[in-house]
Amino acid sequence: MEITNYGENAENLYAILNPLICTEEALLMRRFIQHSSITTFDHCVRVATLSYLINRHFKLNADERSLIRGAFLHDFFLYDWHDPTQHKRFHGFHHPMTAALNAEKYYKINDKEKNIITSHMWPLTLRNIPRYKEAAIVCVADKICSAEEVLQPRSSICLDPESIIRSKNFSKGSLMKAAALLLYFTSAFQRPC
Repeated sequence: MEITNYGENAENLYAILNPLICTEEALLMRRFIQHSSITTFDHCVRVATLSYLINRHFKLNADERSLIRGAFLHDFFLYDWHDPTQHKRFHGFHHPMTAALNAEKYYKINDKEKNIITSHMWPLTLRNIPRYKEAAIVCVADKICSAEEVLQPRSSICLDPESIIRSKNFSKGSLMKAAALLLYFTSAFQRPC
């Protein structure tokens, strides 16, 4: 499943995402449902695409390679979290570390990508704080995508990255949510004088 370039200025997204999504290990994520009827694979592609859009829209100048790779691998835990026999209790707390271990096993990831993966559930995972702006962007994008996937019927959710890039509704609505969450993040990380 190779992504072709239909989005304006999205060449970098496709160049970084295509080598990952075509691997046998990444395709395993298609077996598992993430939210509602959305697979983990589709969810990760959506988070990577929204992270890319947030970075570009707000001119955050994030390291796009680490941003996109970390976003795509953030839920690379490779099990059905709805089946309690396949994982530890409290999936929300444990799956970021499992995803990071899997990402390290199958792909060469850097420290920034590892922090993106391990901190994407912050503030639920209190000790794993986003230390890089790329991690904060993915944390925000994941929450937006997750909320949309749980609250909207599947038929109204845009799954194809090409369509996501072109979709004005996804971009404007999601980017407004991202702006609010980014403001929250910046205030949460500011230290009192």
